[in-house]
Amino acid sequence: MNCLCAALRHYDEVDQTALPRMADFAAWVLAMEAERDLLPWGPGEFSTVYAENRQAGQRIAADSSIITAPLLDLARRGASGTAAELLKALNSFADPPIIRDRPEWPKSATRLATMLNELAPALRAMGVSIARKRVRGTKVVELSCHDDGN
Repeated sequence: MNCLCAALRHYDEVDQTALPRMADFAAWVLAMEAERDLLPWGPGEFSTVYAENRQAGQRIAADSSIITAPLLDLARRGASGTAAELLKALNSFADPPIIRDRPEWPKSATRLATMLNELAPALRAMGVSIARKRVRGTKVVELSCHDDGN
């Protein structure tokens, strides 16, 4: 009950402009942090741990995806095209080629587009930009790499 009271008391003091994903949850926890002796951690600790957990989740997502390595290869080359064209390029980068036969490998442009959306935060953290735009009425995805290739 004390935590709830503290959150209600300090909610309006929380900087709403810099909240992470799940902003409502984060705002309430940050409001509770204002009462230093109520929680088992200090002010600012929640934000640090939350950010570290999100980064760890992104690394796990990237590491567990079958398309991450070939996508990085494409991004380093500055690939651009429709989802179907990118899938064709990914298929040519699959090493060994038998990897394309695995059930988790995208078999359609729609599935690749979904996977790109799911991996976008992890890829951004790895220095990969995914830009989407329309060129003459066609949806085009541009991949580029902005780091040293880690």
